[in-house]
Amino acid sequence: KRDGGACPPWDATCSNAAGSDACASQLAQGARRCSDYLLSKECDGQCSLCACSTGTGTAKEHCSGHGTCFAACSAKVCQDVHCVCDPGWMGSKCSDPVPTTTTTTMVTCNDKQVSSCSSCDEDDCMDDCFWRDGACQYRVDCGAHFATSCSECGDEFQCHGDCYWSTSASACLDPL
Repeated sequence: KRDGGACPPWDATCSNAAGSDACASQLAQGARRCSDYLLSKECDGQCSLCACSTGTGTAKEHCSGHGTCFAACSAKVCQDVHCVCDPGWMGSKCSDPVPTTTTTTMVTCNDKQVSSCSSCDEDDCMDDCFWRDGACQYRVDCGAHFATSCSECGDEFQCHGDCYWSTSASACLDPL
């Protein structure tokens, strides 16, 4: 299990130096829970959310502004802290753009190599592709059915095959 990550002492955002006493006091008194701070990006140090913290100075930011911080939080600490990046971003804190590629990945439609499933007509739409909504589309295997992406597979009981279920993100995700 991933912990929240060590909070660097030089990072005022992660240690929340300005509001450290207020955070500690509210958590100690039970007035607030760490899950309350997950979206507000305050109290990262006290709640072990530093694996998501990317702000500089006193600016509050998680996942470089290109993702969402997910964690399993109790009243006073969070675990399994990680960023889920927005499309087009990658890295542990979503700070790296996904490289664009000029290489075309070929797919197979009825034993024919083509550049995309949309190049196949309905009769040839098979193998790496499937016919849906009047068009030949790339497919992922959800285990018992096909979809155009892992996010369309469904819940944890339908997420199999090419995809995997992330408990912390509560979502069916593409393979790493």
